[in-house]
Amino acid sequence: MKTRLLIIIGIILASVVLISSVYVVSVQNRCESLLGDTHYPRPLTLWNCFDYLQMIDYPPEPINTSIPEPEPTFEKEEQFTKIEIIFGERLIDKLVPVTFTEVTTNAETLDEIIVWNFQLIDNSAGNLRIVWDALPKDKRISYEITDDDGLDIRIPEDFILIPFDLHGYKMDCGLFQTVTGESAHPTLFKIKNNTSTIYAQNSRIGIYPDSNGEYSFEFASIFKNYVSFPEDAVEIISQNTRECKLTNNVEDDLTGKYTDGYYTKMTFRLN
Repeated sequence: MKTRLLIIIGIILASVVLISSVYVVSVQNRCESLLGDTHYPRPLTLWNCFDYLQMIDYPPEPINTSIPEPEPTFEKEEQFTKIEIIFGERLIDKLVPVTFTEVTTNAETLDEIIVWNFQLIDNSAGNLRIVWDALPKDKRISYEITDDDGLDIRIPEDFILIPFDLHGYKMDCGLFQTVTGESAHPTLFKIKNNTSTIYAQNSRIGIYPDSNGEYSFEFASIFKNYVSFPEDAVEIISQNTRECKLTNNVEDDLTGKYTDGYYTKMTFRLN
């Protein structure tokens, strides 16, 4: 039994040696046929020959010596407008002034701007001196258009009223809710260009609290809107903010077409 096992092992070893010898000879013969008279390290051992064949069969990736493509040029950000609704300090009769600021960024190329003049919803004559009232003359702001430094950038006496009918902007806010944003006359003003950020500000009215001392308002516009109050002086009772769709698109020659609307309803108390 042991003799038979030794014979099998011997046959296997002899086969391995024979196959290895044949492989070495075939590799060296292939090297010789490819190298010819070229100067390659001698003696032509199995390993340096094998390295050469590897280089032939799997050549390295060529080094890219071409000039790299230039970095893409910086694209200027699009103009963006938002509306800040700012509630001020209470006056003696509890009237709280409301200031609307339309902020337009990336505006360096503009030499004219539309001030849309959006207002709180449903400040009708029937609610005068009950829900809202005009501000005293010394508290009013009318079409102040300034830059980041607060400098006036309007070109005097150069403006055009834009005749949008009724200044109403109907919006579908989902959940079977339809609202109508309201604006005074949208007005086109000529301005000094190269202004990065434009602030267009109006403040003509204020709102009164109800019998519980709570203030409420609704506001809708074609721009996103943000609300601010005197610092650390407010308690938010309720808030409903939604993105809506205009039921009729609004379009102007200066900035294009608007299809979206933004609605805010809020009740708050001033401390």
